Amino acid sequence: MNLLAIMAYGLYALLVGMNGNGRQLLAEADKDMGGFLPWVISIAVIAVIWEIPATKKLAAPFLTLAVISFVLSNWDTLRTQFGIISSEAQKS
Repeated sequence: MNLLAIMAYGLYALLVGMNGNGRQLLAEADKDMGGFLPWVISIAVIAVIWEIPATKKLAAPFLTLAVISFVLSNWDTLRTQFGIISSEAQKS
């Protein structure tokens, strides 16, 4: 299933590139995700490497390191967002 999703994202990226909308797509993604886009891309690349059976043991420490680094570098933002979600959940 993961391989199918990766292939679908790859096809989507290929079609966006063929239509010449690559810069527009990256500008929209940067506006939506801000500083999270490089982290998403790096974790996606590691996930692709994870899908190859011969490199699964190699990818595991890098995936762990990427997730820990992401959380530590964005700790204030994540704490603020979880606080907002918590307060909104208590209202309803």
